[in-house]
Amino acid sequence: MSKKKAGTAVPETIEETAVSDTPTTPTPVGQPRNIIGAATEHMRLAAAMLRSKGGAHAEPCAFVAAELERRVDQLEKLNE
Repeated sequence: MSKKKAGTAVPETIEETAVSDTPTTPTPVGQPRNIIGAATEHMRLAAAMLRSKGGAHAEPCAFVAAELERRVDQLEKLNE
């Protein structure tokens, strides 16, 4: 018969680790507060850049910009 070593046995109780609240620092003006805010800001900048394109690719760029803005609106609704 095999015997279990004392060091490999699973303890009967598991100690919970203490989680302390991390101090929050104020967000500078103009910077997003969370990851969704950062994503929407980045997507709006990309849409503005695409809208400024001209020439032969102006129409497809405008289409993609409109799609990006539609997705931004959806993200903002989910974030509320």
